[in-house]
Amino acid sequence: HLLPLFAGCTRKTRIIDVVYNASNNELVRTKTLVKNCIVLVDSTPYRQWYEAHYATPLGRKKGAKLTPEEEEILNKKRSKKTQKKYDERKKTAKISPLLEEQFQQGKLL
Repeated sequence: HLLPLFAGCTRKTRIIDVVYNASNNELVRTKTLVKNCIVLVDSTPYRQWYEAHYATPLGRKKGAKLTPEEEEILNKKRSKKTQKKYDERKKTAKISPLLEEQFQQGKLL
């Protein structure tokens, strides 16, 4: 479950793996999707939404350089009203270190 930061965010994403199923380990081995199984999903759509919504980079290694396109998106010119909105959002944009580590790996549980 992804924290309240992503409460209003639904994105199509790729399912990478089935990691747990309470009813039967055979379903994990064969990677069968059933209700209430735990899966790994690709984190890219959620990272892109977070960066657009909070204007803060996510899932980057310490000291890693952003590409010019990413830099332009995060630091583009905004109106005062919009900039104020982003500044308010940044106050609540704190994310858990465990979730940040998953974003760095590119997979979310």
